[in-house]
Amino acid sequence: MAQFDREPKITLNGTTPVALVTAPGANARKVYEGGIAINLDSVDQTFIVVFKESAVLTEIGRVTIETGLAGPLPGAPFVLANTDESITVELPGAHTTTAPEAIGSSVFKEP
Repeated sequence: MAQFDREPKITLNGTTPVALVTAPGANARKVYEGGIAINLDSVDQTFIVVFKESAVLTEIGRVTIETGLAGPLPGAPFVLANTDESITVELPGAHTTTAPEAIGSSVFKEP
């Protein structure tokens, strides 16, 4: 049975990509339609969202969120149908004070 779900909140640690939407299990699919960025840092931050298929990276988009605010992350939707596909998010540089967070919302899962 198909269901809507969301991935857990993640903390960004600079330029290291962090999984926003993890790969689906075998014989399953996930559809990513967007997410929410939460800028807890003391400066504006740019969030970069990437579709990862094995070693191939495709930038979905980027958005700059002002300090102390939350806003939508770029979404397409993207269908994740293989166990080597995921959606990651990263910052172009290190954060200044408090690490920003993100939530992959609107994730539609099929068994």
